[in-house]
Amino acid sequence: MPKHRKRRRSSSSSSSESENEVEHQIKKLKRILDKRLLERKKGAKLLSGNLMEMEKDNSSDSAYISSPLHSQGQLALGTEDQGPYLVNNYYLSIDFKDVILTDSGNAENIDNEEVPEQEESITPLDEETLKILGYDKLASKKVGEQIHQNVAEIWNNILQSGLPLEIRSELINKYPPFANCILMEAPKLNVEVKRSVSEATIARDSRVANVQSRICAGMSALGGVLELLLLGDLSPETSRQLIERTSDATRIFADVHFDQSQARRGLLKGALNKRLAETLSEISGDGWLFGSNLPERIKAAKALDRTSEELRMPSGSTSANVQACSSRWTQTTNIIPREEETEQPASLSTQPEQDEQLPPPLNMHKAGRLRFFVKYWEMITNNPIVLSWIRGYELPFVKKVFQLYPPPIKNWSGSELQTIKRSINNLLDLGAISSCTHCDDQFLSSIFLVPKSDGSHRFILNLKYLNEFLQPDHFKLEDRTTVMKLVQPECFMGTIDLMDAYFMIPIADAYKHYLRFLFDGNLYEFNCLPFGLSTAPFVFTKIMKPVVTYLRSRGFVSAVYLDDFWLTGNSYDNCLKNIHETSKLLTQLGFIINVHKSKMIPSRICSFLGFEFNSQAMTLALPLVKQNRIKILLNTFLSSTRFKIRDLARLIGTLCSICPATS
Repeated sequence: MPKHRKRRRSSSSSSSESENEVEHQIKKLKRILDKRLLERKKGAKLLSGNLMEMEKDNSSDSAYISSPLHSQGQLALGTEDQGPYLVNNYYLSIDFKDVILTDSGNAENIDNEEVPEQEESITPLDEETLKILGYDKLASKKVGEQIHQNVAEIWNNILQSGLPLEIRSELINKYPPFANCILMEAPKLNVEVKRSVSEATIARDSRVANVQSRICAGMSALGGVLELLLLGDLSPETSRQLIERTSDATRIFADVHFDQSQARRGLLKGALNKRLAETLSEISGDGWLFGSNLPERIKAAKALDRTSEELRMPSGSTSANVQACSSRWTQTTNIIPREEETEQPASLSTQPEQDEQLPPPLNMHKAGRLRFFVKYWEMITNNPIVLSWIRGYELPFVKKVFQLYPPPIKNWSGSELQTIKRSINNLLDLGAISSCTHCDDQFLSSIFLVPKSDGSHRFILNLKYLNEFLQPDHFKLEDRTTVMKLVQPECFMGTIDLMDAYFMIPIADAYKHYLRFLFDGNLYEFNCLPFGLSTAPFVFTKIMKPVVTYLRSRGFVSAVYLDDFWLTGNSYDNCLKNIHETSKLLTQLGFIINVHKSKMIPSRICSFLGFEFNSQAMTLALPLVKQNRIKILLNTFLSSTRFKIRDLARLIGTLCSICPATS
């Protein structure tokens, strides 16, 4: 054959021969991969589906094998770099010098190499292996096999006493976070937040951050094990099990780390400005608990508040105030759904009619205010007795009321006079009492003061003689025993305290003259339910019953003792929702929440009715403040030789009341 024809033939077919060579080498490579993967018992099943898909795909842009030749004439597998390649979560290290062959003889040997067919069925496991995998249906052990005695002793010692501080610090320093995963480290507390909260709050946050540091060290240690396993030459079965278990452990740790950060944010937000709650809710993964750009976000939030204030309508006229009040009231009360089993009165409308008296703003502190909220009480109950009491309580006398002589006027000391004057002025401002004129059938009672736990005094109307004309109903109160039955292990709890709860219930005008007293030559009468009335606890409990029934029908678990609410949930979010919905409903019905005495942040340790409930340890204890108060009271009696019988009776009653929390 002439040389020029041979050269033309070579030049014309060089391109096609190169492509055929590439396809030929790809087929050889797939045969080699099939053979090697089938030799791996576990790896064969995981990779078979992918290889079959590769055989069906003849294009040059396969997801796993690409055919372009490099300048050196090497074949690329998924990437242009040599090294381990990821296929179905397994790393494969292939030396292409053994695969890309230029010698025709070797190529033919590979072509003639027989590749066993892929097995469709899985080889049955022996009985011992099935037992290891948990297939032994007859096994009834509640514990596993014994571990090495030395290891067990070390673990038991740590489980009982914990690690010494120096060893704990050494381990934390030994396993720092990975350079490409710095979020493992406990987020640092922002300086702005640290300066705004108490030392106790900072101490609690530091304890949580210490837990996160230990979680970080554990994740780092397990991550190192995971890295070694991925790079090591272990059997597929052992590698898969170790990787799976180690990976599961690190994921669990990471989840705990996230929960701890959430708990820290919730703990700190409760002690910060409520108007910035939305700003503080933004989570930033930059290593700071509230984000490194917190100062800028606070400035932006304040600027937005100032702009909103400028856009609001000025409160210049009375009509504008009434319209604004009506608008706010409609927005907050329309969300109360009515119970399905309660019939809606025909005259009930969603909003008050214009000719009716509008309810006052929710932030207005006025005694007897529940009468403004009757229409919204009708949305949760149709009990005629409760609704009549909301409009105005009528004293249920069992016989005709008369008074032969008014109570004697007591001589008060100078300090007592000042305290009583302050109490009367507060009651006048609140609207609980008002000045009145003499009438023939009025009933006068004496007054006295009872010290409160916060150092102030409660004004009490001594209705001992008026109570003789009343017959209170018997009723049952929920107390600590109810709470003890409702507390579940690891549950979260909170409390709500109502401010001046009795004073929210109005007295009917025809019965106010029975609740009068004289002081400093002036005559006063109560406009609302007073302390000292024998029927007051029953009335208040009866009024609160439809409120509690409404909440419980919607899955919110609680216990109510007069004006004190104990709320619980099986998780932090459920308890927080319980607290939020209960507070919202009580506010919409006319009550006022005493935020300072309420515990609005869910916790596993909660004080209620003078006891401390702990859902972690499932214990009942006395709060530290009460313990110190009892110690002072006992020391006072021990250091004195003379004391009043009333004081001794108070001491005995106090000691008897704490018996459930003592062992």
